[in-house]
Amino acid sequence: MNNVENNSKSKLNKLQRAYLSSNSNQVWTVDITSIKNKYYFLFIMDIASRRIVYYVVSQHDYTATEATSILYKALKQENSVIPHRPVKFVHTDSAAIFLSKEWMQCLEVNEILPSSSNSKIHQNQVSERFNRTFKKLLRDKLNRILNKTDNKTNTIQLIGKATKYNFENLKQLTEDIITYYNSEKPHYHLNELPPDTWANHARLIPEHTYIIKDKPQDNNHNVLDLEPEDHQSYLLKLPKEKLIDHIKKVQTSEEISHYANIKDKDSNFILKNMLELQNKQIIPFVPLAKNDNSEEAKIIRKYKNNIGSLELISHINENKIHFDDLDQNTQKIYQDLSKDVDLWKNTDVKHLETIMLQNRILLCHIQDLKQQFETKNNELKLQNEELLSMNKYLVQTTEKIEEEKKLALERKLRRQNAKKLAKRDYISLDEFYEIMFSHIYKCEDSMYIISRNRIAFFLMYFTGLRVSNLLVFNTRHIQELMYNKVGTEVRIIKQRRPNQLISLGADAQKLLNNEFYEDVALILKDKEDDYPAFTAEKQPTIPLHRVTLTRSLNTTLKYASNEFHKNITCHSFRATFITEGIINNIPLHVMQKAVGHKNIQSTEHYIRHDLSQNEWKKVLTAANTERANHFSIKLQESLIRKKKRSSK
Repeated sequence: MNNVENNSKSKLNKLQRAYLSSNSNQVWTVDITSIKNKYYFLFIMDIASRRIVYYVVSQHDYTATEATSILYKALKQENSVIPHRPVKFVHTDSAAIFLSKEWMQCLEVNEILPSSSNSKIHQNQVSERFNRTFKKLLRDKLNRILNKTDNKTNTIQLIGKATKYNFENLKQLTEDIITYYNSEKPHYHLNELPPDTWANHARLIPEHTYIIKDKPQDNNHNVLDLEPEDHQSYLLKLPKEKLIDHIKKVQTSEEISHYANIKDKDSNFILKNMLELQNKQIIPFVPLAKNDNSEEAKIIRKYKNNIGSLELISHINENKIHFDDLDQNTQKIYQDLSKDVDLWKNTDVKHLETIMLQNRILLCHIQDLKQQFETKNNELKLQNEELLSMNKYLVQTTEKIEEEKKLALERKLRRQNAKKLAKRDYISLDEFYEIMFSHIYKCEDSMYIISRNRIAFFLMYFTGLRVSNLLVFNTRHIQELMYNKVGTEVRIIKQRRPNQLISLGADAQKLLNNEFYEDVALILKDKEDDYPAFTAEKQPTIPLHRVTLTRSLNTTLKYASNEFHKNITCHSFRATFITEGIINNIPLHVMQKAVGHKNIQSTEHYIRHDLSQNEWKKVLTAANTERANHFSIKLQESLIRKKKRSSK
């Protein structure tokens, strides 16, 4: 299923039946045609030259990925031929592959605008007409191969017989037809020139971007008829003396040193050219027009046909055709065209130089205005600096007050949130095994996720690590935990320490190798030493996000909480690890280092104070006298609270 781009802009027909273009690679049209849904042909055509830029033959319909790859190849091939004329539009029908994300991304990367015709109305006539021409040429060629005329056999059977049911032979036939179409078949829209011939000459001519015409004459305002002293009201809104002064200044500047013809001209002559330009109208040339009799279409046809005439000039200049051998009509065409070309070049160069000079004069005038305002601007700057210094003091004072309020509010919110933390229930060993060997299978279906979560539960239970700490584990760390008695060093995120020594006891290490070896093998499959251990199955190089892993683990823990009538979360494993360490006579400061706490009070908060009296006897004997008194007070407070609750 193609992933269709849900973008209304991609479905707009930007071509709007404008199928006449003067510039090569202005617009490409792409279409797919088939023969009885057995053979599929993808053609890419240039609207201006009607040339088939690229084509592919296939025995199956094209996917979006394949079509995008073909377009990339066509752009790369055409760029090697005409590197400075990038494609601006690609016009297609509204097939799903031409509205897919891959196709749209390809166009966006190459800065090409998409255009899509309406599926209910035929709006891709150029491609559809070529498809019809191609099928006719293919059928004629098949009949010639089989020595048949007026053959009514269907095209599929003809292809099978002519190609001897060899698909490679059909590819060769298609190549022959495209070569004939591009290089030999005359085209009506190209003044009976073949597409390749027209395109070869079009590459030698710059893109036409403007037309210079005389403005409609106004009897009351003709600049050239005015006296010199009246020019000032019509030219750049500057007095004549200032204009002459600016012209001389620009003529001596280094920026136009390579324009020798401007530098050496008299300033009054340049002024006359500028006045003459006021009577000219510079119209942007429309390189794309509807295929009708509009003014734009007439200009494009004339320009396109001139390419054929320029071929005549080229042949005469290269002595391929002798001028004296031509008939009188052709000689007249050559002479008129030569004059037009020379006149066009001379006129355009003169006007372009004049426009450039006018721009320089305006820039020069702007520089003068800047100097006039510079003094006043300096005075305003001094006043502004004084105001800024006063404002800066007020802003700093206000920011300091706001920052203090913000910090106070944050501390208040932290205290409020700390009171709302859910109780972290203790997990017994039997409950741990029931989670690992029963509950997890009822909550997950994927074996990879089951194995990943089992290893995560195992490490949290026997090391007291947070979920965020697990995400820095890589393949090497897991292997060292399994086989190295010392353990492994892992960077702890929360305190930003360089590393933290993590190790398993002998029993836990043996349990990991015996009961969970297959889980480790599954999550580390095909991973290198520096690859993260906890990842998605199909992304072995990218660690999971903390929220993603926590949600996955909590799915099982919520089920276990309902079964055990407890509130079990991922942090319950950390509380259990610390509590059991204290029960087993491990000093509190050792547990603090094991779990990576910055101060010992943080470790105390994890210890469960509602354990049995026998369990707490071990805690009291393991701790020093000061800590024992502290724990005794906590225990008594806890028992008093229990009695109050039971009495209520």
